[in-house]
Amino acid sequence: LLRSESPAVRAAAADALAESPGALDAIVDAAGRDPGLFGAAVKATVASQPTAASYRVVERLSAPSEEAKKAGLMQIAAELTAADLLQIASRKGTTPELREAMLGRLTEHGAGLRHTPHIEDPAALSAAIMLLAESRLDLRRPDLALVALDALPTTPATALDPERVRHTRVVALLWSNRITQAAELDAPADAWLDGLERAVDEPHARA
Repeated sequence: LLRSESPAVRAAAADALAESPGALDAIVDAAGRDPGLFGAAVKATVASQPTAASYRVVERLSAPSEEAKKAGLMQIAAELTAADLLQIASRKGTTPELREAMLGRLTEHGAGLRHTPHIEDPAALSAAIMLLAESRLDLRRPDLALVALDALPTTPATALDPERVRHTRVVALLWSNRITQAAELDAPADAWLDGLERAVDEPHARA
């Protein structure tokens, strides 16, 4: 039925199979020939515990519109583990806006766990949240960068460079005019210069 000459029959068949175990490859293959099945490919991918690899497969498919493609990919991203999210969001050319959209949920549910059962890798979770904080600075939102930094796991397995974390926090604090708190971190001069340069257009910088 996925090869039927009727678009309506193909769409109905793909939708009916989307949550069936083992149907993912057939639906994605059909969607490669028919952009109208993009939504079914997304649904099937979400139902199959998606990974960074399956995200990239759907990313290569055509969709009825650019808006439909963005929405579908975000549905898949919403089910990825932190490790898989990090693979996707850290790719060269990914905009800060897209990184924010993909990674923002990691700070919204405590440890960043999804509703579906999964054990997150603490190191990947930390790296993804750190990337989110830096992306929020790129978006000129130091207040939200601090929210991300406050959500970083504190377990020893996180393996983040403490100087990178301190630098980013000082930049966000200075940009937010929280100079006393920034001074308490005793950061090197380059962090201060970075923070003050970014804050130069803020009203408090002209006061």
